[in-house]
Amino acid sequence: MNQTKPSRKRLTLCIVFALIAATLLTVWLVSTFDRFQAFQTPEQKLLHAMEDIEQADGNSKAKLIEQTVIEPYAYTPYTFDVHLGASSMLRSGSTEDALLAPEERIPLLEWYMQNAEPNHYLIRAAEQLAYEYDVLGKNADADQALADAAARLSKNTAERRDLLLLQAERHLESGNTVQTRKLLEQAGPAKNDIVFNGLSETYGWLSSRLLFAEGQAKSALESAQQALAEQARIEKDGYTSESYIALEDYRSSLKTALKQHDSDPYVFSGKFVRGDGTPVTRAGIFLRESDRSQYRGDKEPYHAVTDDTGTFEIRGIVPGFYELEVGLSYEQLEDWSWPFNWDDRIEIKGNSTIERELTMTPLIDQQSPVGGQELTGDTVEFRWEKVDGAAYYELGGMIPNHDNSGGMGSMIRSGITDNHISLTLDELYGTSGGLTWSEDNDWESTQPNTLLAYMNPEAKFSWSVEAYDAEGNKIAQSSGPRIDSKSIEKRPEFYLKQRTLNPADRLVLKGELAQALDRYRSNVEADPNDTESLRLLTRLLYAKSQIGEDQTMQELIPLLERLSEHSTNPREIAKLLYLFYENTDWAKYEQYYRLYTESNPQPIDAYERSIHATVLLYQGKIDEARQEFSDALSDDGTHRFVGMALAAELTAHQPLTKVREMARSYPELSQENSWTYWSDLLEAMEKERSASPDTFDAQLDKTLTSFLNNRQADVKAKAPASSGLPSIDDFVEALAQVN
Repeated sequence: MNQTKPSRKRLTLCIVFALIAATLLTVWLVSTFDRFQAFQTPEQKLLHAMEDIEQADGNSKAKLIEQTVIEPYAYTPYTFDVHLGASSMLRSGSTEDALLAPEERIPLLEWYMQNAEPNHYLIRAAEQLAYEYDVLGKNADADQALADAAARLSKNTAERRDLLLLQAERHLESGNTVQTRKLLEQAGPAKNDIVFNGLSETYGWLSSRLLFAEGQAKSALESAQQALAEQARIEKDGYTSESYIALEDYRSSLKTALKQHDSDPYVFSGKFVRGDGTPVTRAGIFLRESDRSQYRGDKEPYHAVTDDTGTFEIRGIVPGFYELEVGLSYEQLEDWSWPFNWDDRIEIKGNSTIERELTMTPLIDQQSPVGGQELTGDTVEFRWEKVDGAAYYELGGMIPNHDNSGGMGSMIRSGITDNHISLTLDELYGTSGGLTWSEDNDWESTQPNTLLAYMNPEAKFSWSVEAYDAEGNKIAQSSGPRIDSKSIEKRPEFYLKQRTLNPADRLVLKGELAQALDRYRSNVEADPNDTESLRLLTRLLYAKSQIGEDQTMQELIPLLERLSEHSTNPREIAKLLYLFYENTDWAKYEQYYRLYTESNPQPIDAYERSIHATVLLYQGKIDEARQEFSDALSDDGTHRFVGMALAAELTAHQPLTKVREMARSYPELSQENSWTYWSDLLEAMEKERSASPDTFDAQLDKTLTSFLNNRQADVKAKAPASSGLPSIDDFVEALAQVN
């Protein structure tokens, strides 16, 4: 085969081209490597994206802004990393994302609003820009941004109407009812309007709220009912939107307010600051119906975001009782928290304004034990930073799950007047965790670590402390959502290494509870002084009893009484109180209640005092019961036993008008899904009594006596047969639900 020898010139060119290619390849590889490196962290990735946006123009720039500035930021300004309040402590979002600061986002959103083509991103950009303006106190600019975006969209489209409804809601919340009505008229449905169906519940909700803000509460209720009926007709597949649920709740609030003859709009405003006076900006403020536990984002009816001065205002609130909740970012909670009481409620009364200053306080510094310290002494010393204004502290602990995926909180000690306390092992060992088991009521599915609790030397426990003022308001706490950001050496964690696991303990940790129960029985029979086995034997039997295995009671009660002879730990005596209450053994209950109060180093809480008052009432000790209820109700923010307290007053033949005033002073505000409006029941009784006072009083006395006598024999006894007077029957039926 003939081969042609390449010329020198041709060879030289090949080499040159090869060198150029190699150089270009090297540059490309370096560039690619740099780009790859830039994507290794969220911060570098964001920086690179911002460089691309700066260099781009036209449609390319718009696309990059959509991807980097608009898409990652869902328009729910009322969703925060952490929600703190009586109903929830919800976390959302991710701390792994690198997000643009507001001053970086605003110019890009403004550019997009002016230059991008109308599409769904334009709507999101307008919503996000309006939010950013609001936080800066530029409400007029926010309104204009939404109006400009709506003007660029075609009429009769769902997108344009969505923006109009958002504008209407903003004007409603600012008190501009005239502009709200104009916007609702523009967003309202045309004849045979199919496009509008998806927005009808929002439209109905806002229309009802507008009527209420205008002072037309009855019309507002009718409007809400019509909107719900229309939406039910549209949503035939059973789907229920967030707006629909919000409207249902709103209707319920309106009905209650009208029934209470208090239906004027209400304003709640205030300021959110840190303890050093600096404002907390971009924080969410919520007023939520206290009987609702689910969070609904921007469909919450009463919400606001604090501006650059920390100021907020919520208008047009229906009178009632509400829980206050705040939304914060992780960064805002770094070393700070907003201390709140779980039973705190705000009473909204019509035609008035209330202001409240909310204050974030620094987390309490926990000094010892920390860093996973292994404790071996006979006592455990807890120590923390002293808090100015604190009248007392509460010490809590966290018992880890078996797989360390979480834990179960437990109250260790309350009423601590100093910033340190030394606890005996007996007190810690007697502190158990809450019981949880599977849905099929298999007691052996109970979390093993909560059974051993502080008697498990292999578990790493954590602890926390809360500070309260003289009125019982929480003013500071040690725990917060960012507590894990502490260095390992400073984390409030410890081990209790004073004992070693025995074979029965290891069976518990393996989940073999039946075998462990038998082993503990054998240990106690072999050694009557084996307090540890006796304690754990009663703990396993108590777990069985809680899922309905009543046959364990006969064995459990004598063992708990025996345990009380070795240890006067009040938590174990409390179990005896519960069992004697369930069995209506009043003599034993009173005996151990005295022992419980004598041995308890902390104040008896309002719930326990209310139970004791109920026991006194069942036994016919009316005056003692009335006094105990009076003391307990003033300390119980939920007033869950107010019905029993009212029954005690009626049994003592107190006038209905006086008893009704008591019901108004202590409204039931428990965290259950439904409450009893006792003042309404008593009002109905007053009306029915007016027809024949003597007959009514005799029947009321007879019915209450029958109910209390039945409860003396069986604490779960139902209400007696009908008295023939509906208001009395309704009252006693509600009384039977108190627990």
